[in-house]
Amino acid sequence: MRKFQISVLALVFLACNPNQLVVDCAVSDLAVKVTKVRIADCGLQNGEVTLTATGGTPPYEFQLEGESRQESNVFSNLVSQIDPYNFIVTDINRCEQSTSTLVGQKGPFTANATISPSGCNTSNGKIIAEPFNGVPPFKYQLGENSTYQDENFWENLPAGIFSVWIADANNCYMGIKDIHITSGILYSKTILPIITNCSTTACHGGSQSPDLREFSDIQANAEKIKSKIKDDTMPNHGSITEGEIQLITCWINDGAPNN
Repeated sequence: MRKFQISVLALVFLACNPNQLVVDCAVSDLAVKVTKVRIADCGLQNGEVTLTATGGTPPYEFQLEGESRQESNVFSNLVSQIDPYNFIVTDINRCEQSTSTLVGQKGPFTANATISPSGCNTSNGKIIAEPFNGVPPFKYQLGENSTYQDENFWENLPAGIFSVWIADANNCYMGIKDIHITSGILYSKTILPIITNCSTTACHGGSQSPDLREFSDIQANAEKIKSKIKDDTMPNHGSITEGEIQLITCWINDGAPNN
């Protein structure tokens, strides 16, 4: 008799939830991203972050990690801090996705970055950050997800794009973005002598493109040149060593500067 009652109750429950489906959150297309950040004044709680959720099954609930869920996708009264804010979106199926962002502040101080080149295919690059004004002692971070340190420099860096974040004693901070460490290979000293060997009448000396006698033509076709020297289709006459190929490639990866 008891088994019969349980079965009836189960049937009633299912009958009351005819559209209830089990959703596998592992394959859900739920996503969330930060679409707007309003920076805060240093020391004030007037920063703001706006999120946008897509996919999954609306309606969504938004949450600042450690706080309660809310229907609004806007988080106000945020203070600038060293660590990023973490946000979570939850859809009606209780599937979750997260994102994070830093909330900056209107700069209480400024800073400069001094750069040393890395060399070609080596990691000898260096960045030195120097803040002006602000309240010492300062802390320094390379990138957004690394650990802050007391030293204001980083060594043994490869060629690439970097950012530096600096925090002062009042927990105010600022960032220096798009710090470009190049290989430091010089066109005038290193690349031009190599290319001159190819700029003959029979080979890119005006008879075919690119004209290697003209720097503007070299710069405009830099990626094409890099591709051709790697697949051995350039130069047509003469030879080029692997070391010379690497030097040209490093210079082109630097942006093919007229240095």
